[in-house]
Amino acid sequence: MGDGNMGATDILIKEHRAIEIVLDIMEKAANRLDAGEEVDLTMLEECLDFVTGFVEGYHHVKEEEILFPKLEQQGIPKDGGPIGQMIHEHDEGRAMVKCMRKSISRWRDGDASARKSLLECWRNYINLLRSHIQKEDNVLFAEAARVLTDEDIKQLENGYHEIARKKMGHSALEEYRTMLVELRKRADEEL
Repeated sequence: MGDGNMGATDILIKEHRAIEIVLDIMEKAANRLDAGEEVDLTMLEECLDFVTGFVEGYHHVKEEEILFPKLEQQGIPKDGGPIGQMIHEHDEGRAMVKCMRKSISRWRDGDASARKSLLECWRNYINLLRSHIQKEDNVLFAEAARVLTDEDIKQLENGYHEIARKKMGHSALEEYRTMLVELRKRADEEL
């Protein structure tokens, strides 16, 4: 099968490292919320904007529309297998993002109970994504290395580039890189 040059999953692993930076920022914010300290709601919303746009709208799209179908073609089961589990966790994450957005909106509107709801959804999301990333990096992508051919890898990389072009464009990807740098800087200053 593949020669070990797993550019198709290396791209996703690199994106995982960027996502983990945002998860670290979210963790710092959660710790402040948990301690009863003030947190800038705008920064929390910016974290969610990154999650919604980059994680859900780009990274997970590449997995769900390109990688997972190719792995299924190569014999990795969707139902009852790792692909189905990953999709289920993507769906769970989307529900948690909705919960976080709703909680922030309620908090802005003066609902004091929204802080507790936000913290619960926020922590659940962080924990889910950290676990999810570890499963993909250490289990699913190892399976991919076992079953994908060099031709499969080329097709995946081409598919990823097409998703990037359609969903994001070069300027949008640069905007997410900039957003990540700015979020990290703000977190270092404020959290």
